[in-house]
Amino acid sequence: MPLSVINRFFQSPNSVVKNLSSLMANIHCEVYEEGILSKDQESLLSKLNQVKAMIFGNPGDDPHRKSVIKLIYSLNEKGITESMIINMPKMALECRRCSAEIIINLLQRKANGIFPMTEFLATKPQLLSSLIGGLASTDTAFICGNILRECLVFEKLTRVILFSNDFLKLFNMITMESFEIVSNCLSLIKNILTNFKDTVSQFLEKNYDKFIRNYNEMLSKANYFTKRECLKLLSELLYSIKAPTFRQNYFYNVENFKLIVNDLLNSSIGIRYEAFHIFKILICSPDHPKEILEYLEINKLKIINIMNDFPQNYKNDEQFEKEKKYLINYVTNLKLKK
Repeated sequence: MPLSVINRFFQSPNSVVKNLSSLMANIHCEVYEEGILSKDQESLLSKLNQVKAMIFGNPGDDPHRKSVIKLIYSLNEKGITESMIINMPKMALECRRCSAEIIINLLQRKANGIFPMTEFLATKPQLLSSLIGGLASTDTAFICGNILRECLVFEKLTRVILFSNDFLKLFNMITMESFEIVSNCLSLIKNILTNFKDTVSQFLEKNYDKFIRNYNEMLSKANYFTKRECLKLLSELLYSIKAPTFRQNYFYNVENFKLIVNDLLNSSIGIRYEAFHIFKILICSPDHPKEILEYLEINKLKIINIMNDFPQNYKNDEQFEKEKKYLINYVTNLKLKK
């Protein structure tokens, strides 16, 4: 093997980072043109591949663990991690992919009881914000989405994202026309709201108003697939999350009843089915306030007709049929207290 090739794989982490740092400085002012890999981009890709070689090793080789951990700290301290994330839109596609593979792998590395890359990103919320911003472009949506999904494996990073203003930006992006952007955002919203239930409960207890306002607005604009999945997710939250204040606020708001009844009138049976499960929770909640009872009384016939319009034995779901009959009976016999 030529000496130059041997040296490439035995460079110290500091040496690799130093070379990478100078290339990142040049890429700051360079806008990548589709289909053209500039000299600087080629050099950057070469150095990023060297970092990958140090992390992943060669086939049959086990990269030295201490060197990889040292590399993580060096990348973070010298601002390389930050540059890889912030400059993602300016990189050639090959460089983006390589950068993402590096960051995702290093997120999984543990040393002395901690995950150094996770701890670093938790102190740099602006980098998580930059990744979320990258979801809005078809050029970077897939790659930024992959990095964020790995971040969401960790409760600390999930909490940072959930309690930031950037989380609500996902609700706007999910109504965009690009399937790639929408599917990425939907996947991330599901991960954020289901991976760590205690963290989600704390968030919902403190942020009912802005969460439901943005969620309902998203539901009003979403396409069929997104709306169906988001109704299913909302149903799951109402069933499983231990957030009594959030649940009570949702159950006792007549506007939520109106929106769900409207979804029960949707032309799509799939959306009507998911809305049914939320309506069922709303109806079964105890001690309805007067305005909700009045709404149910006024719309009694409409609601009964909606229930009867569901196809018989839909999905061969016996439980659904029992619940449907229960709701019809409940609404039929509903009487306002004098």
